[in-house]
Amino acid sequence: MRTPLLIVVVAIVVSSTLSAVRCAHVAAQADFETVAGVVRSAYREGDLIVVTPFHQAVPRSLLGDLPLIEPRRIEPDSLRMHQRLLVVAVDAVGSARDELEALGTVEPLVSAGRVDALTVVVRDPQRPTFHLRAGLADVQVLASYGGGDPVHCARWDGSSFRCPRDSDWNWVGRVTLNLEDGPRACVWMHPLNGGRELSVTMPEAPGSRLLLGHGFVLSAAARAPVQVEVRRGGMRLYAGEAMPRSGWQTTSIALDRGSGPLVLAVKTNDNGGAHFCVDAWVLP
Repeated sequence: MRTPLLIVVVAIVVSSTLSAVRCAHVAAQADFETVAGVVRSAYREGDLIVVTPFHQAVPRSLLGDLPLIEPRRIEPDSLRMHQRLLVVAVDAVGSARDELEALGTVEPLVSAGRVDALTVVVRDPQRPTFHLRAGLADVQVLASYGGGDPVHCARWDGSSFRCPRDSDWNWVGRVTLNLEDGPRACVWMHPLNGGRELSVTMPEAPGSRLLLGHGFVLSAAARAPVQVEVRRGGMRLYAGEAMPRSGWQTTSIALDRGSGPLVLAVKTNDNGGAHFCVDAWVLP
């Protein structure tokens, strides 16, 4: 009986210690404001502001009107799609500053207390030949309801396609939603009911691989995993499964088979609460 009690005590001590360490590394509001002002002045169209570690909330309150992420995990492929990163690095537990600096040439911007800002000029930046979210107006969205050919979800309203049935949920469109690692710009793609397929066909674009991202948003109460497939010319290039509340995942898929446009498809046996988000980039 003592062992479970000892485990609980140890867990409480460890949690309290980590909280104390984290609180000991809280930066002053004035320091954040100083750094934010310099970062805002340095920002250029196409830059991405990256805050590390992820649990620092103040930078978003000061710079959240600009493209900004607070990643729990560094995603080099995604970050390399920007020529410059403006990094706001706080001297606190969990900082990934070293990983971010490894992506390119570092140029210090400003330091204030525990907060540093630096520019990372990305080495060998990747320029997608097609980006799903940016080029969403050019895709074709199909819903397979069974008993016949798939149906076009053709009601484009400037930001989304609405499917003929249950259109409050079954639509494909640009959104910015909270995921595990904070707000993320992505494409809503709630699966259909009963294991039927919802698919997006992208326009043809040259490339050697597809970077695919997907995940459940924090509002999800999904009861079943979502199956994700990528096909081209009838050939399946990728098949994976996203578990409920698994957060954002990225996969690099070789485009060395098949020909024609790429098809991204999702389905699930139970779509209740399946608030699902995707994005994709065709890379040279």
